[in-house]
Amino acid sequence: MVPTDFSETSKMALAHAAFMARLINAELMLVHVQAYNPFYFEIPEPLLVIKDTEKIDLFVQEKLNEFAKEIQSEYGINAILRSPRGKVSHEIMQLAQHEKTDLIIMGTHGAKGFEELFIGSNASKVIDLAPCPVLTVQQHAAKPGFSNIVLPIDRSIHSREKVATATALAKVYGAKIHIL
Repeated sequence: MVPTDFSETSKMALAHAAFMARLINAELMLVHVQAYNPFYFEIPEPLLVIKDTEKIDLFVQEKLNEFAKEIQSEYGINAILRSPRGKVSHEIMQLAQHEKTDLIIMGTHGAKGFEELFIGSNASKVIDLAPCPVLTVQQHAAKPGFSNIVLPIDRSIHSREKVATATALAKVYGAKIHIL
């Protein structure tokens, strides 16, 4: 599953996911969660009420189709497209559970400090709540694939669960694992 907000960072996450899906012959689900709120507030603009979501729905579908065509053209992968409405992290979790998702690959914009406290980090929430492993990608990750994987572990069960996923990724990519 690849959640997207249509940013350059989410496009990089999609490239990683499509590359991986092609390598391991996996299905790829491209998801854009429409953060449903009939009220839109942007400082210093006044409160706006969005009544007609049809144009937004059309835009989202067009962007998802555009992304799907790009990965079909470049990687030969067909994507399943979803665009639920709701709270971003909650909808991603619901969909991941319902679809029995094996891996979520998503971009992270690196919100820090006050910005992260104020708006929250969807990637952070997904990492904390996901029913499966989550791979985050930053925009500067210029090319899909891995040659080195850093695996921080301790004695906890949660930590040990990461070993199988890291090992599988290392095998697929021919990468080295560096245990920390």
